[in-house]
Amino acid sequence: MQGMIERLLRKLVLVAAAALPFAACAQAPQQAGTLTIAGQPNQATLVRINGKSYVDIESLARITGGTVRFQGSQTILTCPGRRVRTRRRQPRPASLRSSPRDF
Repeated sequence: MQGMIERLLRKLVLVAAAALPFAACAQAPQQAGTLTIAGQPNQATLVRINGKSYVDIESLARITGGTVRFQGSQTILTCPGRRVRTRRRQPRPASLRSSPRDF
């Protein structure tokens, strides 16, 4: 009976020791804020823990107009691309082109 109680106490101590880091993280001071993306009308809640900022990925997808999907152990965030207009360079008129001068 004595041996069984000692084993149970050892297990309890091991479980408590393993849970201690998680309990410490849960007690870490948290600060709340707001994530705003320039040009987007929506916002997402931002949480700061130990100097790092975290935002819900689904909220991030929503405010950027993107999508989030889960594939196995991967989380894939797809944000809509911006179309970049490229202007074709017009050839410069011959009168404006530089030419070697005779000296």
